[in-house]
Amino acid sequence: MEDFVTKKTTTPHVVIFPLPIQGPVNCMLKLAHLILSLSRATVSVTFLTTTSIHNRLVRHSNAAARLVHSYPNFRFETVSDGLVEHDDGDAQGALKLVESTIALERQAQEEGSKLRAVLGHGSAEPELMTPVTCVLADGFYGCMVDVAKELRVPLVYIETISPCGLWTYLCVPNMVRARDLPFQGPINCTLKLADLILSLSPATVSVTFLTTNYTRRRLLLHSNTAARLEHDYEPRFRFETVPDGLGPDDNPQAFYGCMVDVAKELRVPLVYFETISPCCLWTFFCIPNMIQAAQLPFQGPINCMLKLANLILSLSPATVSVTFVTTDFIHRRLLLHSNTAARLAHDYRPRFRFETVHDGFGPDENPRNVSLLTMSLEAQAQAEGSRLREVLGFGSAEDEMKKPVSCIIAEGLYGCMVDVAKELRVPLVYFDTCSPCCLWTYFCIPNLLKVVDLPFQDDEEGLDASITSVPGMETYLRRRDLPSFCHAYDPNNPVIQLVLKEAQEFPKAQGHILNTFDELEGDYFAHIRALCPNLYNIGPLHLNLKSRIQQETTKSISNSLWQEDRSCLAWLDAQPPKSVLFVSIGSLASMTKDQLMEIWHGLINSKSRFLWVRRPGSIINKDEDTSQDDLEMIPDDLVEGTKKRGCIVSWAPQEEVLAHGAIGGFLTHCGWNSTLESIVEGVPMICWPFYVDQQVNSRVVSEVWKIGLDMNKDNCTRVVVEELIKELMETRRDEFSKRADKMAKLAAQAVAEDGSSYNSLNHLIDDIVSMRFSI
Repeated sequence: MEDFVTKKTTTPHVVIFPLPIQGPVNCMLKLAHLILSLSRATVSVTFLTTTSIHNRLVRHSNAAARLVHSYPNFRFETVSDGLVEHDDGDAQGALKLVESTIALERQAQEEGSKLRAVLGHGSAEPELMTPVTCVLADGFYGCMVDVAKELRVPLVYIETISPCGLWTYLCVPNMVRARDLPFQGPINCTLKLADLILSLSPATVSVTFLTTNYTRRRLLLHSNTAARLEHDYEPRFRFETVPDGLGPDDNPQAFYGCMVDVAKELRVPLVYFETISPCCLWTFFCIPNMIQAAQLPFQGPINCMLKLANLILSLSPATVSVTFVTTDFIHRRLLLHSNTAARLAHDYRPRFRFETVHDGFGPDENPRNVSLLTMSLEAQAQAEGSRLREVLGFGSAEDEMKKPVSCIIAEGLYGCMVDVAKELRVPLVYFDTCSPCCLWTYFCIPNLLKVVDLPFQDDEEGLDASITSVPGMETYLRRRDLPSFCHAYDPNNPVIQLVLKEAQEFPKAQGHILNTFDELEGDYFAHIRALCPNLYNIGPLHLNLKSRIQQETTKSISNSLWQEDRSCLAWLDAQPPKSVLFVSIGSLASMTKDQLMEIWHGLINSKSRFLWVRRPGSIINKDEDTSQDDLEMIPDDLVEGTKKRGCIVSWAPQEEVLAHGAIGGFLTHCGWNSTLESIVEGVPMICWPFYVDQQVNSRVVSEVWKIGLDMNKDNCTRVVVEELIKELMETRRDEFSKRADKMAKLAAQAVAEDGSSYNSLNHLIDDIVSMRFSI
C-alpha cells in the first residue's frame, strides 16, 4: 500500500458512500448520525448516494431532514445511476443492484465525474468543495481502494453484511483454489440424461454429445463420465467438439437462445433441457417484462448507510460534513417514501447533502448481463471527468460546491473503489452491509477452487456435502449454504471472477466497517481481522443509533424506500403477547404464486396469528386474484382464516414491529439487517433464504446460534411451513426464546457505554475527526 499522509485540511471531512439499497443506506445513515453526534460537530459528513435513493429518503424517511437540520456540517450529495424509478417491487432487483453498482464504480473511476469530485472534495460545486479526509465506503465497492489512493484520501470500508457472510465471501478465492467452486451443473445433468437415454432406449438409438473444446478438456481432466460412456456404449455414444472462439483466458458467457431459429432452419425438432430449478427458470422467463418496470428496492444497504451518516453527523464536531452519494432512482424513492433525507437535510444543514449519479445507461436500455452491469458502475467510477468520480473526489460535480473529500465510505460491493480512491488520493473505508460470515466465504472462494470444493454437482445429495476449506466454519458449512453463483460448472464464471476481484481488493481499504458486534461472531472472525486489521464493528447499527442518539425523534425516523402501512401496529396492540408470527421476505426477494399459496395455507393451517408483509411486485407471476383487495378467487378457508387471525400489509415499519410485545416469531428471508433486528428484539426466526448472504446467515442462525429454524427455499410446502411455525411458536418456543433473549442482552451490552460496539464507534469517529487514515 502506498505510504503517504492524508491531505491536510482545516477540518475533518468524511464522505459516506453506501450501496444504493435499503440495508446499507440505513446502516450508513445511522453511522453518519453517530459520527456527527460523538464528534460534537467538529467533523463534516457528506452522504453520497444516488438521486433515486435520495428521492426515496425524502419521500419516506425523516432521517435526511433531521440530520441536515441538527447538523449544519452534514449534507447529501447525489449522483445518477440511470435507473428508472417505479413504486412497485421488482423480482429482478438483484440484477438492478449490480447494474447500479457498475454505473457508480464507473463514475468513481472517471476523472472529472461528479461522484469522483464528491469523494475527493465532498462536492462537485467549487464553492462547497473542502478536502475530504476520509471515505467510508461500502465494502462492495472494490474499486474504491484504487480510487481513494488516487485521490490520496484514506478509505475505510463499511461491511453491512454479517461477519459470517463476509468471511464466506473472503474465502471465495480459497474455495476456487480448493475447487469447491464452482459447482458442476448443466454438463453433469446433461451427461446423466445421455446415460439414461442410452441405457433405456433400443440399441438403434445413438447419442452425439456436442460441446466446446474448453468443456471437453475439463471433462477429460476432472470427470470419468465421458470415458465410461464411450466405453460402455461404443459406437452408440461419441463426443463431437467445436471451437468456442475464445482464448484460453476468456470466459464463455452466452446461452443457447438462438437454437430455436437454428433448429427451424435445419428442420430438426428441438427440445430444451433446463438444468436450473423451475422457479429460477420462471424468473429468467419473466425478465423482459420485469425490466420494463425497472425498480431498485434495495432497502437494506441504503438503510444502513443513512443510519451511519446520521451517527457520524450527530457524534462528530460541526466541522464534519457528509455527502451521501446514490443513484437517481434510489434518491427519488427516498423522496417519495422516506423522511430520512429531509430530516438529515433539515437537522444538519449545510453539513449533509445528497449527490446523485447516473448508472451509465439510457432510460430505454435494459442491460441483463451481470458482468456488464458491474463493468458499467466500475467504468463510471474510473472514468476521468465523470460525475460520480467528481463527487467521490470533491463531494460534488458542481464547481461552486466542490471541496476536498477527506474520506470515502463505500459499500463493499464496489470493488473498483480501491483504485478510484487511490487515484483521488482519498482514504477509503468499506462498509459491507452483508453478513461477516458471508463476507468470509467470499474471501475463501479462491481456496475452495484450489482444493476442488468447487465446482460441485447441483443436486440435493451434492448440496448437503460439507465444505471444509473455510476456516472457522468447517463443522457446519454445506454447499447449499454458499451463494447461488457458486452453482456454476465453469470456474471462469464472470460472477465468480467478480467475487474473486472483490476478495482481493476489499482488504486494501484503509478501514472496514461491519454491522455486527464482537460477541456475536464465531471462530472465523479472527481470520477476517487478520486480513482487515483496521476493523470497526459498530453493530447492531440501528440499536447503536437509538442508544447514542437518545432523542424522541429516533422513534419517528424512517429510512424506508417503501410506503409504510402503520395500521398494522394498532392491529398488533390488540393481540396477546408473543402470539404473532411476523412474515416478511424483505425489499428484494420474490416468490411465485404457487409459493405464495403454500405459505398462505401453512400460515392458516398452523392456527397462529400472523402479520404478513406482501410487497407490491413481490409475486413473480401474480394474477389479480392474489391481490389482497380482490379475494374472490382465493379459497374460502384462506380468506376466513386471514380475517380471524391475520393482517396483510404492503410494507411495515419492521423495527417497530419486531419490538412489539405481540411478536413471537419472524419468518424472514434472513437478510443481515432483518437478522440483526430480530436478534436485538429477542425474536426467534424461521429462515427462508433466497440469495447473497442469506443462505449462510440462515445456517448460522439455525446451527450455530440455534435461535431459529432453516427452511429450504425449494421445499416451502404448506406442510413444511405449518410444521415449522408450530415448532417455533409452540413446541420449542421456550427453548428458542431463552437463547434469543440471551443474544438480545449481548447486543444491548455491546452498544452500551464501554461496550465493544460503543468503543468501536468512538474509535471510528476519532479516526474520522483526526483524519488519521493514511493512504
